[in-house]
Amino acid sequence: MAQDVQHKQEVHVIMLHIVTSSSRISHDARSQTPSPVKLSMNFNHDGGGNESNAEVLGRLVLVLNSNHLVAWQLVANYDDKEDTKDSSPQPLIVVSEGSTVEGNFNFNFSHKIWPNKKALQRYVRREYPRLASYTEVKGANHMELKVGSIMSTGQNLGFGTECNIDSLTESRVLTAYSTVQIKTEGCFNEDYIGDNEVDVYVVELDAGAKGNRPNRGPLPVLVQLQGDSVSPVPRNVTLVLKSHQPIRWQFGANGINGNIVVV
Repeated sequence: MAQDVQHKQEVHVIMLHIVTSSSRISHDARSQTPSPVKLSMNFNHDGGGNESNAEVLGRLVLVLNSNHLVAWQLVANYDDKEDTKDSSPQPLIVVSEGSTVEGNFNFNFSHKIWPNKKALQRYVRREYPRLASYTEVKGANHMELKVGSIMSTGQNLGFGTECNIDSLTESRVLTAYSTVQIKTEGCFNEDYIGDNEVDVYVVELDAGAKGNRPNRGPLPVLVQLQGDSVSPVPRNVTLVLKSHQPIRWQFGANGINGNIVVV
């Protein structure tokens, strides 16, 4: 019976190593200031050649551990099936002691204490022997997890049926970034959002003098489009991007149902 319960759960484990100086760790430990980390769970992806709409095979469980206090910000991005978010039991989020969790969906939540990596792995082996994924991440504050795919549940041919946490390879379901939020200045007119055939956004970026950057190559800049609802928002978007320096633009879009044009 217990084995059947485990089979009806999709369990993802993330071990996050936040890279800071020793003095910063000591200071933050005293002040108990969590570091914000965003985790987007994408249900609206193509999980492989055999499916176009991802679906969690049972209850979703996230085990989130970190070497520092984290304020987890969870965002669920569903596909266009209205009943997707209501058809499965409420997800369970298990995080290391002292960290916090917020999300745009309902979930159950609990704290656990794992003194080290081995303690976490013992807990995972005991409580969740059937893992969808186990991922170790260093220095990230923005992650995207593919949920409900054939790939994440280990059912595709050639990928195996077990997730071996002792043999780490490059993750196929989790993408991680280290992003820096910068000050922005400009104008915004909410009366022109959603009422036209196309929503137009103009972004002009000053990346600073090229000689002042240690890496003389194009600067990587992430542009993330995020709908303001759990369900996809119908929008056609045009992005007009301008920079005085070479930029390697990187794009991400969640919660938007429409065409995106970049100029």
